[in-house]
Amino acid sequence: MQETAIDLGNEYNDLTERQRTLVELAARHADDFATRAAEHDREGTFPFENFAKLHESGYARMCLPESLNGMDADLEEFCLAQQRLAQGCASTALSANMHGFGTGVQAELYKKGNEMFLMPLTAASQGVTLGGSLSEAESADPFNSPAGRIERVDGGYRLNGRKVFGSNTPINPGALLQRHPRGGRQA
Repeated sequence: MQETAIDLGNEYNDLTERQRTLVELAARHADDFATRAAEHDREGTFPFENFAKLHESGYARMCLPESLNGMDADLEEFCLAQQRLAQGCASTALSANMHGFGTGVQAELYKKGNEMFLMPLTAASQGVTLGGSLSEAESADPFNSPAGRIERVDGGYRLNGRKVFGSNTPINPGALLQRHPRGGRQA
C-alpha cells in the first residue's frame, strides 16, 4: 500500500527527496501522537504506544546503519524529522531524541570500527529503546571524568556512583553508562 504524500508547507520546500521521506514519516507519527499528547502531559504518563509505533514504522531505527536494518540518517536528517515529530508530541520527540542520540553516536563509532557498540545497536535494531544515565552531581563532565567507578569482582563488575537523571527509564531495559575502571581504561 502506497502512502500519500503529506503537505509539509513552505517550511520544508528545500528538502532532498530522502529528507522529505523522513520528515513525512515523522509527520504521520506527529499527527497521530497529537491526538493523545495532552492526555500524556496532563496525566504525567510515558507514551508507550507512541514508541511501539516508532519501532513498528522503522523511525526508531533511523540512525542505525543500514547493515542493522536502519536508515543510516545523518544528524541533519534526524533533526529535520525530530523537528516535525515534536509538533505532534514534544514528550515523545524528546524521548526519541535520547534514543536517537544514543544510536547515532554509537552507530558512528561502530562504522569507524569500534565493535563494542554492536550489542546495543543490535538490541536497538530489534526494538529496544535505548536511554542513558550520564548526569552526575559529582562531575561537571561525566563523559570524560565520571565520578563513579567500576571494578572487576568475582563473577563480573561492581559499579559505584550516583546518577541524577536517566532518559527513557520507563521503557528501557537497561542504561548506557560510562565508567573508568581502576587503571584509567574506559568501560
